[in-house]
Amino acid sequence: MLLAGIGLYGVLNYSVVHREREIGIRIAIGAQVADIAGGVTHNVFLMVCVGSLVGFALGMILVHYVETLLYEVKLQIRSCWPFLC
Repeated sequence: MLLAGIGLYGVLNYSVVHREREIGIRIAIGAQVADIAGGVTHNVFLMVCVGSLVGFALGMILVHYVETLLYEVKLQIRSCWPFLC
């Protein structure tokens, strides 16, 4: 969880630094802080959702691949394995 939190912080930091000029212009025009924060968090939330879906799909594929490598062994808790991978 700590590593995931550090990764999310990095993505958020990159997003803010990349849009620094746009944020400054919006503040100069008179945008509220909540509007700016909402725009930044919306983009990060979208990235997290897409990354989670891709990770879950790859986890399911990996579970199927690992299951084929095991000789006469079936994974009992199939729905938990993608989260562990």
